[in-house]
Amino acid sequence: MSQFERSQHVGARARDDDRSTRWPQAAAGTPSDGKPGHVLFRDVAGFRGVVQENAPTDTPRHERGMSILQVLRQTGDMRDRRDKGRLRWWGWIVFGAVLVIVAAVAGTWRLVDPMSIDGDADRVSAIQTVFTIGFGFGGLATLALFARRQWLQEREHEHDRQVAADARHDAEQRRITEQYIQAVAQLGHDKAPVRLGGLYGLDRLGRDHPGQREKIAEVWCAYLRRRYSPPTDILTWPNPGAANESDLPEPEIQAEAEAADELEVRLTAQRLLAEHLKDPRPEKARDATSPAESPDYWNLKEVNLACATLIDLDFSHCRLPTLKASNACFHRRTSFSNVHFDGIVDLIRARFHGPTRFDGTHFHSDALCSETRFDSLAGFSEARFDEFAWFSETRFNGETLFDQARFNNRTMFNGAEFGNFASFAKAYFDIDAMFAKAKFGVFTNFASTHFGGDAWLDQTRFHGDALFTGAHFDHSARFVQARFDKHATFSEVHFNDFVNFSASHFGNGAKFEKTHFHGPAYFRGLQFGDEAISPQIQFAGATVHCLDFKESEHMWPAGWVTVPDGATWRLAWTRLRRAHADTSKLVAILAGSPIFAGLFLRSSELRLRSAPDVEMGR
Repeated sequence: MSQFERSQHVGARARDDDRSTRWPQAAAGTPSDGKPGHVLFRDVAGFRGVVQENAPTDTPRHERGMSILQVLRQTGDMRDRRDKGRLRWWGWIVFGAVLVIVAAVAGTWRLVDPMSIDGDADRVSAIQTVFTIGFGFGGLATLALFARRQWLQEREHEHDRQVAADARHDAEQRRITEQYIQAVAQLGHDKAPVRLGGLYGLDRLGRDHPGQREKIAEVWCAYLRRRYSPPTDILTWPNPGAANESDLPEPEIQAEAEAADELEVRLTAQRLLAEHLKDPRPEKARDATSPAESPDYWNLKEVNLACATLIDLDFSHCRLPTLKASNACFHRRTSFSNVHFDGIVDLIRARFHGPTRFDGTHFHSDALCSETRFDSLAGFSEARFDEFAWFSETRFNGETLFDQARFNNRTMFNGAEFGNFASFAKAYFDIDAMFAKAKFGVFTNFASTHFGGDAWLDQTRFHGDALFTGAHFDHSARFVQARFDKHATFSEVHFNDFVNFSASHFGNGAKFEKTHFHGPAYFRGLQFGDEAISPQIQFAGATVHCLDFKESEHMWPAGWVTVPDGATWRLAWTRLRRAHADTSKLVAILAGSPIFAGLFLRSSELRLRSAPDVEMGR
């Protein structure tokens, strides 16, 4: 056989690594030596050789075979040098042992000197002692040799075990890489069933191999980020069109069928992702810590759904890391109820076309929802925001519920638009709450809401009724240039610090009945609509707890003055005012005369009322 034929034969044996006993297993995936196009091989002794596997197609086969032959020769030379080195060391060890025995016998002979002992029996006994000591040292040397041999054998055995473990690891990594590549390739197939098989293949791979879970989740998210146009019934939900599919052109029918098939694949990807983020612990046992990772629960670092198209997404009761969903489109129903967000939530410029639920959701980090659009119901009842909550320029076109929500950090709704019913009943704002230039729709409910920090509602507009009954403002409350087109109710409100309604507009007047003012109050420059009855501002039962302040004083609406009432003050209506220009109703209260206090004129009827009723203009 010629050298060229031998090289081809060796190359063929190298490529058939599954059945060959001469070749060990090759590393799969990224080559172990870090050089592209090479595969690292190990022989039985653990030595390594680099074989150029992915050589260019124009390289002659005999050259590739020669490279493999060179590796074999180098490996054999290394093995021969190692065996020769071992023989040299064994020779030196034996020579050392003999030398120790000779030295021990000579030293003992010199010390005992048996030839100088009188008597044959004693001399023979001394000679026996000398040789016994010498052979004892020889036994020790032999024991040392056996101990070293045992140590070498154990070392070789451990080395063989490591080589076998490396081979198993290499085989496993190659198998993982092959499965991963095969599954990802299936996701690019034009048939929906094949794509579904790719999703389930990745799911099985992630369950068995924790190190691959982050990559697999990213593949699923990347698939959902692909450009996709849902079927017509999804886009027109909840009022699908009545057009008959048979009336559509053939290309549109085909496109609708493909979109429906793709929808099934996407729903499966969403479900698999949600299943592996579901918190397996009971609801009462869930806290700020993440559950232990398992084949069912994957502890991911990030979920990137930016610009994704999502339909009927259900992440309820999940434990989500950092969520990137800016510019994403959510169709039909979306649920994030009772979710724990451990990282930043980015929903900037996202759009929710259907009902959206964040009820009971806990945001442990920043919630970024600026310029987001909710076309239907947006429910955040009992939600908790531990860090910054940003809803600036957000549009809530449907019903909006933040009842009993808790904001533990700064909150911004500047420029937000609430097109329908908006409720913040019993919500708690621990730090500043900013609603400047916000627009509220048909009804706004801030009943029993607690503002722990400054409340900024400057230039805010309420197109419908605004209810603040029982609200608490611990710090300053600013309603400068606010506009209330309908009824505004601030009954039983506690203003514990500065409150400013300067230049505000009340279309139907405002009620501040049983309201408590603990700080300066500014009501200058108020404007009223034509439908506001006299007096336009009602302070029935209102209490002023302090009159004098270092840097400011009260500025009440025209016609109202403070009247001492024990340790506090109450507000009294003092001006003659006509309720309507075309009515005969008049309210006449002479505050300085106790005789006429309580005189009430209505048509031709006169009746007297008690002074407390007069004081509020009732």
